[in-house]
Amino acid sequence: MKVVHHCPIQSKEVTNDLRLITFLNTKTSGKTALLSNFAITLARKTNESVALVDLNIFTPELAHYFNLIDEQKRVYPISLDEIFRYLLGGEEFDIKTVVTTFKTTSSLSLICGPGDMRVEFSRLQETQWQYLVRKLSSFDYVLVDTPRYQDSSLFRVLLKESGNLILVQDQDLFGAYHSAHLISSLPSEIKEKVEFWLSRYEENSLIKPKQIEEIIDLNAKYLIPGIPRSRYIQCLLKEKPFGQDVIPGYTDKLMQIADELLGIEAEKKEGRSWKFWTWKRKSITT
Repeated sequence: MKVVHHCPIQSKEVTNDLRLITFLNTKTSGKTALLSNFAITLARKTNESVALVDLNIFTPELAHYFNLIDEQKRVYPISLDEIFRYLLGGEEFDIKTVVTTFKTTSSLSLICGPGDMRVEFSRLQETQWQYLVRKLSSFDYVLVDTPRYQDSSLFRVLLKESGNLILVQDQDLFGAYHSAHLISSLPSEIKEKVEFWLSRYEENSLIKPKQIEEIIDLNAKYLIPGIPRSRYIQCLLKEKPFGQDVIPGYTDKLMQIADELLGIEAEKKEGRSWKFWTWKRKSITT
């Protein structure tokens, strides 16, 4: 890896077009599978650069979802381990040296989570995570996967710097109570950035979305159906990334969400054209 020069981490404001979107959960909710599919959907709808970053530093899974690991052949992708010493010491580096790109989705870059240095990454301080965020500003959209929420330097930086925080929660009462505790612990200025996406939505479930909304005290912006278990296994066995196949109901919903994020006009209805709200660009302070 090429090192340009040594530069200590300094606090400064960088104005850019980065949209940093962090996905959160407190209990298993299908967050990573949802995020993998959404990242592909978003990247295919825009010519702007999209980075999918695995900051689930304890149990990183995105490399597995994208079939980038072959244990038998000892094939592993580039991971965050490659830049640890640069983050630790504040050395200048090129974030593009740790990305995995896809021929079928050229605007999408994947940054895989740590492999052998998970403990070391858990010890990074806020200034070091802020340095990584500043480096990610070379992308237009950055979607971040995270471990289960906890009060840590990583989450303190992500909560502050993200333009949007997506709480992913399914129709599970125990999970909803954990999510409610998370939301109640957040400062008011952070709560304003939180959106609730209800995952694995089952219309016929005895637990209705309204019950989950009342527990969390947030209305669900989207009701996103789950991937059928058979299709989930099929995707894995095909040894190709998620998002390659159209899944009725599920794929359409992700395309709708991507359209809203990108500000793409919806289909004309009754002679009128509706345009969705575009998420605001955010400056990053490090």
